[in-house]
Amino acid sequence: MPRMDGMQALEKLQELGCKQPIYALTANAMSHEIAQYLAIGFAGHLKKPIEREVFLATISQYYPEINDSPVHIQSNADISDLIVSFVNHLSQDKQDVLQYSDTGDNESLVRTTHKIAGAAKMFGFAELSQSAFELECAIKKGDICIIDDLTHCLLDEISLIQRKNKMDTN
Repeated sequence: MPRMDGMQALEKLQELGCKQPIYALTANAMSHEIAQYLAIGFAGHLKKPIEREVFLATISQYYPEINDSPVHIQSNADISDLIVSFVNHLSQDKQDVLQYSDTGDNESLVRTTHKIAGAAKMFGFAELSQSAFELECAIKKGDICIIDDLTHCLLDEISLIQRKNKMDTN
């Protein structure tokens, strides 16, 4: 997170009196790391990249109106508002990708593509997730020959989703 890490966020939420369960969302999923998260007060953890089924099952634990059946949870949990929010934020992500690409700010570009890849996978946008992941990997490897092409592929995927969303809302 840009301003504080998850442990700092947990501490701040606890200071504010939050009594709701708080989950660590992390790529650090070794058993000793998970034990540390639980010891400091997290209710549990979700590993990145987020697995949709695990995410939905975790959320459903705190909403008694959802049937406890895993099949029911997966088919009826409504995350459409989260998907809409993700799609709506793609225009800003697209601007960020263009800016970081134009200025050669590969560090920011990696952060943005990483964020897009994870969220896109979670919300069922497989092609967008794959494009973002490939660009992230190319930048990390320093494979400058294909970074521009992969950036254009990512931007094209974003544009496709935006066009489809615009057609669906009209």
